[in-house]
Amino acid sequence: MKRTKIRFYLERLLDFFGYQVIIHKKISLIGDYSGSKFDRRYLERIVRKLDAWMQMSPRTLVEIGANLGQDSAYLCNVWQMSPQSVYCLEPIQRFAERIGNTYGFNAFEVAAFNVNGDTEFYSGYIDESSIANAGSSSLLRSESNYRYKKIQVKTIRMETWMQHNSVDEIDFLKIDAEGASYEILEGFGSMIERVKVIQLETERVPSWKNQKTERIVFEFLEKSGFELLDYELGNPPTQADSLWIRKGLLH
Repeated sequence: MKRTKIRFYLERLLDFFGYQVIIHKKISLIGDYSGSKFDRRYLERIVRKLDAWMQMSPRTLVEIGANLGQDSAYLCNVWQMSPQSVYCLEPIQRFAERIGNTYGFNAFEVAAFNVNGDTEFYSGYIDESSIANAGSSSLLRSESNYRYKKIQVKTIRMETWMQHNSVDEIDFLKIDAEGASYEILEGFGSMIERVKVIQLETERVPSWKNQKTERIVFEFLEKSGFELLDYELGNPPTQADSLWIRKGLLH
């Protein structure tokens, strides 16, 4: 076990110096919404990491802030999962419908948060010409000059969602919620103990009003029993992607 830990931290050190200079290569999604993009290189990387460290064969995949479901579609294919084992939470109605119709995933038109109710959502998707900006949508008001459309959305705590949908355990959780990662994690309550692996995006400096930055999110994850497996700065480097695994699952 000691040797495994040494290898684990050595790899993290090499990642820090060797990978953070790589700029994400964006690849267009094939289909009606060609303006939507995903980072295939990064997804390939986290799949390799998980396969090396725990021979990842997830039975349940949950994506929060799923956009058009392109990331889940890639992971579902790589891990040879049943579409019924994939759950996508996406508050933009048209996108949620598209996910269900295109991939057959369990699609929920709802925003994960730390309260159950209704709230304003700042949607980057205004019309067909703004599909590429949909990924900047958030429950929090942006500090940037992006154009947004305010819409009313339903919010749900993830502990409530898991109970309502009889999801007892999440093998792989992906969060891309533009500044709301902390509130989403908080909404799991004690059910956070039933999550094995988390991949999420964080901001090193505030980009949304009243958001919790990376340091606070990481402190929450560490206190909740997770350890960092992978870290990569984004483009711009104010954002980062990280991969967390529940302690005790490394082998």
